[in-house]
Amino acid sequence: MTSDPQPRRLHWAAIVVEAVGAALRLVTSVVVVALVGSGGSGSTALTFGVAGIAISVLAAWLSWSRTTYWLDDVALHLRSGVFTPDERIVPRSRVQAVDTGAGPVQRLFGVVELRVQTPGASDEEEIVLTA
Repeated sequence: MTSDPQPRRLHWAAIVVEAVGAALRLVTSVVVVALVGSGGSGSTALTFGVAGIAISVLAAWLSWSRTTYWLDDVALHLRSGVFTPDERIVPRSRVQAVDTGAGPVQRLFGVVELRVQTPGASDEEEIVLTA
C-alpha cells in the first residue's frame, strides 16, 4: 500500500444506476398526476415525467462527481455529499464482511455494488459503493 493513496471515483455507470433508481421512485408520482391532474390530459404527466427524469440524471451526476473513495494502510475512506461533504471512515480492523451484488442495470454495465459491513451497524452497511 502507498502512504498517500489517490481518491478514486466510482465507475460512471453509478450515474445510470442512481438515475434509474430515482426515476423508478418517481413513477408513482407521475401516475398520480396523470390520473388526477389537468382533466385527464396526458401531456401534463409526460411533462412531469420528462422533467423528473432530467432532474434524476442531473442529481445522479452531481452526486457521482462529489463522491470519492480510497483505501490506505489503516482504513477505507468514503467522501460524498453535494452541499455538505460527509466523510465516512471504516478502519480495516472493524470490517466484518464485504459483500457484492449486482442489479439489472449494474449487470448491463458489468459492474457490482460493494457493501462493507461493520459490527454494530444495525443491519445497514457502513459503506456502499454502487458501481
